[in-house]
Amino acid sequence: MNLLTRRKFIESATSTAGVALAASVIPASTSRVAAASRPSLPSEGVLNSSAWFEHSDFAWVGKLSQPQHDIHFEYNVKKLVMRDGVTLSANIWRPKAPGKFPVIYMHLPYDKSSKFFCINRAKYFVPRGYAVVAVDVRGKYDSDGEHYFYWHKDWKQGKFEGQDVYDCQTWLGEQPWSTGKIGMTGPSYLGFTQWMGAPLGNPYLTTIIPYVSPDDHYDNVYQNAAFQIIMNMRMIVGFGGSRTSGGDVGDFLDWEKLTRYLPLRTMDEAILGKKCQLW
Repeated sequence: MNLLTRRKFIESATSTAGVALAASVIPASTSRVAAASRPSLPSEGVLNSSAWFEHSDFAWVGKLSQPQHDIHFEYNVKKLVMRDGVTLSANIWRPKAPGKFPVIYMHLPYDKSSKFFCINRAKYFVPRGYAVVAVDVRGKYDSDGEHYFYWHKDWKQGKFEGQDVYDCQTWLGEQPWSTGKIGMTGPSYLGFTQWMGAPLGNPYLTTIIPYVSPDDHYDNVYQNAAFQIIMNMRMIVGFGGSRTSGGDVGDFLDWEKLTRYLPLRTMDEAILGKKCQLW
């Protein structure tokens, strides 16, 4: 059997020979796929003009799932009740068809209606047979409660965002349109919520795909043991002042002056004009 490692594939696919190699390793199995798997080889100039994965003439492209469903959208579904009684809000995109579907779930503070994080994913995956669900973290946008950046306000009692993620997974796994298989994805904050929820072992969670988010937040705050002042000042703007993410209000702050501000203990007051528990 002719096996091809991922590294070898990436290295070889940037050449004309790589196209032929991919075609030989992944043979077509249906007439539709067969037609897609025998393209004329692109010229070397074309291959070098853009990334290899942007080309539609590789053999495996025909094996990808194709859009089959229209999208049924439910906006601001405020039914996800957490263990402490706080209710979170979700946007739900799912196939407009009978049956059960696996769920792609995102837990985020950047607005569950974000085109970048949520809507674009829904437009791609829902027609291909997935339900996509985005949930506002507690205290942000349409979700109830108070937000405290990965933790609950009463974090000293052991309350943290992973518990909300677990409770949301349970709710999603029990819905009549769900197969009970849940995958999570997303970068940055969306990645951290995956790391915080996964160790709790919800039986409905099948996989997580975090990126741009190490499993330990310490290095984001104290990179190489040095406190990241600018990044954490921006966290005050994004997560310490309102139910939204602060938008572009940072454009109106005098960052040059603020970076020289002392004492650091009252930096939150210098930025927000009030005390911020996060700081």
